[in-house]
Amino acid sequence: MEQGKSYTDEELRRILCADRGPNGIIDRKLEEAYEIIRRGTADMSYPAEKTAEKKAAETRTAAKRTAAKRAAAKRAAAKCGSAKKAAAKRDSEKSSMVKCAAAIGAAAAILAAVVGVGTAYPSLAREIPVLGSVLERIRGAFTFSGVPEEEIVPLDDTATAGNGGAAAEQKYSAADQGLTFTLTEYYASNQGITVGVRVESEEAFPEMAGMLAEPYSLLLQLSTQETYSFRGEDDGTVAGVRNLEGRLADERTFVGAMRIDYDSIRWNTERYDAAVADAEAAGVQPPSVTAANRDEWFDEYEVPDAFTMRLAIQNVRFYYKEAGKVQVRGDWTIPAAVEIRQSVQGAAAIRINDITPDGWGLESVEVSPTEITVHAAASGAEDACAVVLDRNGRPLDMGADGEQFAVYGRDVSSVTIYLCDFAAWSGIREFACGPDGTLDEERYRSLLEERAPYRKTLDVEQYLRQE
Repeated sequence: MEQGKSYTDEELRRILCADRGPNGIIDRKLEEAYEIIRRGTADMSYPAEKTAEKKAAETRTAAKRTAAKRAAAKRAAAKCGSAKKAAAKRDSEKSSMVKCAAAIGAAAAILAAVVGVGTAYPSLAREIPVLGSVLERIRGAFTFSGVPEEEIVPLDDTATAGNGGAAAEQKYSAADQGLTFTLTEYYASNQGITVGVRVESEEAFPEMAGMLAEPYSLLLQLSTQETYSFRGEDDGTVAGVRNLEGRLADERTFVGAMRIDYDSIRWNTERYDAAVADAEAAGVQPPSVTAANRDEWFDEYEVPDAFTMRLAIQNVRFYYKEAGKVQVRGDWTIPAAVEIRQSVQGAAAIRINDITPDGWGLESVEVSPTEITVHAAASGAEDACAVVLDRNGRPLDMGADGEQFAVYGRDVSSVTIYLCDFAAWSGIREFACGPDGTLDEERYRSLLEERAPYRKTLDVEQYLRQE
């Protein structure tokens, strides 16, 4: 194969000597073989060093933080650019060719196994599942990657009815508007749930716009209705907007991960919602919510170690290169509830309770193999802005609400946490950015040392050993 060349499906078929008549199971496996080769050749043709990507923290909902502040934080982060740089230079030409050969070998092995089994045991071939976990296949393509493979819980998508087993219903799939959504698996940490999702289309997807750190990482947005057993019958349903981050497995199949943070499902916001409605009717500003007055507006549910979740998707937003944002409304109600059980592997809740006389400090820090959550105390009525540096002094990427930080690919055996108010944080980021909007990490650290009113280094590895 020629380095750097993009191959069509027909060319890949000729390379694999795969000309043959139609067969459903082989077609599916061929697509997987082609995808392996596409990834291999894409790696060879990819630029030697990835450019820095801008990624802003999203506006936190009014139910949890002052909307204006989070919108301003998002603008500031966008202006300054993200600290994220997809690391590492690409392999040498020799390594690339080895990688390509390995990709072809893996594809050939898939084809040999599929064709051999399909020919000798056609009934068995019909039962072969799609190879590989979705969360494993898109590792690195979504923000909170790093899910421990052994902790992924697969979801069996069929339930057989009747003694003869003739009838079967889809438990975790729903189809509408030419799209089928299937929940394939989940991983639950002490801080949130990551759900593997496969989206299949009757028509080929148009070319999508890359939204995340890597150009081949894509984003769909889902409007959901989620029902959790621990919230009770009267307040069981939560309306959410969830990001689905992933990649195209083939032209009609998107595979991705949807993360549900516990902070987005543990609050009863009825009182605040009513106050916002009254304020809008009167034409006045709605009340602000801070850490100091949160209990006045919200009731908190305790998220247990085990619970059930029901999911309905009502709207999906695609981002295409030519058409831009395209919304598809429908009813994708997943028939069966997902039984969630939290994993304890690599998880710890670290009680800090270190508060300065000025009111700055940490209440607690939660860690898991995928994220770190910082629960900060702020001076006065202001919320604290947290910055978390890994053991090497590099800032971790921030999640949507500013409290969660992704740890994939980082050494977080020890972390340093800085706290400051929004104005100070915004100024620090502005001064730490170069003319091209790229964050100067060394200058960022220096300014944090000078201006942040609170700093603490945690030996995370020590706390994990104690667990």
